[in-house]
Amino acid sequence: MLTKSLKSARLRTWVIVFLSLTLIGLGSMLFYTSYRTRVRMQESTLSRWSHDSELRAAALSYFYTDRLNELSSLAGDSTITSFFLNKSLGMSMRYGLRSTLNNIESLFDRLIETHCLDGNHIYQCFILLGHEGELLSTSRDNQSEVAIDRLWSQYLTPQTETVSILAQKRKHGGVEVIISAPIFFNKNYSGQILAWIDFPLVYNNFINVIPDDERSACVVNREGLHFTTHQDDLKINNCSHDAAIPDTVMELSVSVAEHEGDLLVLRGPVVDTPFFLVETVSKSSLDYLSPHKFIAYLSLFAVAILVISGLLLRYLVVHARFEEVVRRENEVAEKNLELEKEITHRKKAEQDLLAAHNKLESRVEERTRELREAQAELINRALEEGRAQQAAMVLHNIGNAITPVSVYLEQAQSMRMLEICHFQERCFAELKENSENLTSYISKDPRGCKIFTTLEELIETLPKNLTEQQVLLEKIGVTINHVGEIISLQQSYAGGGAEIKEVVDLNGLIRDALSLQEDLINKRHIVVKVNLAPELPRVLLDKNRLNQVFVNLIKNSCEAIDQNESSAARNLEIVSCLTGDQVRIII
Repeated sequence: MLTKSLKSARLRTWVIVFLSLTLIGLGSMLFYTSYRTRVRMQESTLSRWSHDSELRAAALSYFYTDRLNELSSLAGDSTITSFFLNKSLGMSMRYGLRSTLNNIESLFDRLIETHCLDGNHIYQCFILLGHEGELLSTSRDNQSEVAIDRLWSQYLTPQTETVSILAQKRKHGGVEVIISAPIFFNKNYSGQILAWIDFPLVYNNFINVIPDDERSACVVNREGLHFTTHQDDLKINNCSHDAAIPDTVMELSVSVAEHEGDLLVLRGPVVDTPFFLVETVSKSSLDYLSPHKFIAYLSLFAVAILVISGLLLRYLVVHARFEEVVRRENEVAEKNLELEKEITHRKKAEQDLLAAHNKLESRVEERTRELREAQAELINRALEEGRAQQAAMVLHNIGNAITPVSVYLEQAQSMRMLEICHFQERCFAELKENSENLTSYISKDPRGCKIFTTLEELIETLPKNLTEQQVLLEKIGVTINHVGEIISLQQSYAGGGAEIKEVVDLNGLIRDALSLQEDLINKRHIVVKVNLAPELPRVLLDKNRLNQVFVNLIKNSCEAIDQNESSAARNLEIVSCLTGDQVRIII
C-alpha cells in the first residue's frame, strides 16, 4: 500500500514539475516575444534613422557636386582664359590687363548674386590666384575677411586638374569650407580659383533639419574636425573622438555604435567629399532594452515560479500519501481481477493467431506453387512458339535459296554446248573425208568454202558459252553455301530446353538475326540502317533465347512497316550503345 502511495505521489510530483516547467516556458516565451518585439521596433527605428541619414548625406553630396561642377566650368570660362591669354602675350596691368581683372571680379560677384539658397548667398567670396600664389583678384564682398594673414601658395594644386574641397579651421575661430579649382591654360598650370562656401547656410538646410530634440547631427572631415554651428552641443562633443575617420575612403554605408552617456552614434560618408555625416540619438528615445536586463527579469520570474511550484508540490505529495494508503487494497484487488482477465484474453488471442498463421502459410505455399507452374508453362510455350517460328523461317529461307538453283540448272541446260560439239564433229569428219584433195575441197567445193567461217564462229562462241556456264556454276555454289550457312546458323541456335549461358557478342547476335530475316526484309523492300557501337562489352546470357527475341522484334517491325500505309519511308534502324553500365539496343 505504501509503495503504491509513493508511486502516485511521484506521479503527481512529475505532473507538478511538468506544469511548473510549462508555466516557466510560457512565461519565458511571453518575455522573449515582448523582447523580440521591442528589438524589432528598435531595428525599424534604426533603419528609418539610417535611411534618413543616407538621404541627408546624398543631398549634401549633390550640393557639393554641383559646386564642384560650377567651379570646374568657371576655371574654363572665357573671361578667365582671356586674362591668361593677354598675360601670356605680355600685356601689363596698365595696358588692359586690369580691365580683364575687373571683368573677372564682376563675374565673381554675379555668381555670388545668382547662386542662393532660401534667399541667402551660397558663396561668400571668390579669389583668383596666380601660378606662384600671388593674389590677382577677389570678389568685391568680404575681401578683407578672407584675405587676412593667408599663405596663398598652400592652396595651389599644379599637379592635378581635379576640383577639390578643402575643410579647415579659421585662424580666429570657426571652420570654413573652400572649393579649389586649378586653371590650366595651353596645358600649363596658370593659377587657382578659390570659393568660400557659407557653411552655416549648408548646415541649416541639409544637416540641422532633424525635428527630434533627442537627435543631433554634425559634419566631420577625415581629421576629425567638426563642422557645426552648435559647438556647445554636448552630444556632438561626446562623439567627437569616436567619429574620427581613418585615412582610407569608406564606401557609402552607415554604422551604428554605442557611446557613453546612453547615446547611439550613426556615421556615414558624404560621397565625393572629404566629409562624414555623424548623428547621435539617445537610447531612451528608442525604448532601448539591454539583453542583461531581459535575462535578469526572466530569471526573477523563473525563481518565483519555482518557489510557488515547490510549495504546491510539497502539499500535494503529503496529501497524496494519505490518499494512497486508503486506496491501496481496493486497487490491488481490482488489478488482480484485471490481470486474470487479461491473461485469459491473451491466451485465446495467441491460439487464434497461431491458427491464422498456419492457414496463411498453407495458402501462400499453394499460391506460390501455382505461380511457379504457370510461369514454367508460359516459358515452355514461348520457347516452343519461338522454335516453331524460327524453324519455319529457316525452312522458308532454305526454300528461297534453293529455288534459284533449279533456274540456274535450266539455264545451263539451255546453252548450245552440245550443238557446238556437234558442229565441231561434222567439220572434222568432212575435213578427214576430203583430206586427200583438201586444197580443191576448200577452194572449189561450196561446203568446203564455208568450213573456215563455221570454225571461226565456233571458236568465238565457245569461250563465251564457257564463261556463262562458269558464272552459273558459281551462282549455284554461292546459293548452296548460303543454304549451308542458314543450316549452320540454325544448328548453332538449336538446343534443349535447359538454359545455357555463355559470353555473347551482342553486335554479332544482331547481325545473325538480320541474316535469318534477310529474305523477309528484301521481299518487303525495307532499307536497313545498322549503327552498332564498336566496343560493346561481352555479356553472359542465354544466346538462343536472346536470338529468338531479336528475330521476333525484327519480324514484328517489318510487319508494322507493312501495316503503316501512310508512311512513304520503309526504314528499319537498329542501334546499340553503352549507357553507363548498361547496354541499350533499339530497334
